[in-house]
Amino acid sequence: MRRTIGIPCVLVLGLVLMIGPAVQAEDAKVAAGIKAAEAWMKLVDQDQFGKAWENTTAFYREVSTRESMVQSLTAYRKALGRMVSRKKTSASYQAVLPFMPEGEYVVIQYASSFEKKKSLVETTIVALDTDGVWRITEYIFK
Repeated sequence: MRRTIGIPCVLVLGLVLMIGPAVQAEDAKVAAGIKAAEAWMKLVDQDQFGKAWENTTAFYREVSTRESMVQSLTAYRKALGRMVSRKKTSASYQAVLPFMPEGEYVVIQYASSFEKKKSLVETTIVALDTDGVWRITEYIFK
């Protein structure tokens, strides 16, 4: 008896073969975004705020001065104290974000603990910059 693979099976296989590379590409972008976010947060954890500003996107540097970022991060760190722990809770690739220019983004959230604030959610938004490098474009904590 001869068996055949039905049309539904062929369609499913074709769909899997088409989606697979797209998912892998998205995973690689998320991994690159996480790596950029963690390198940036390490600078902030070491109070290297000026260097952290240098490692933001061109868009961010157009709308925020080095001095304003240094002042903001200095006040933030003074209020929170040193970082005790940080654990990534989510990371996702986004092609579009509200109030952001068209581009590619990775949104990463961390459950964090600081010396003076035991529970805090940090959110970093990393963007593929104009030179093809993933950089921080937004940092939010609450």
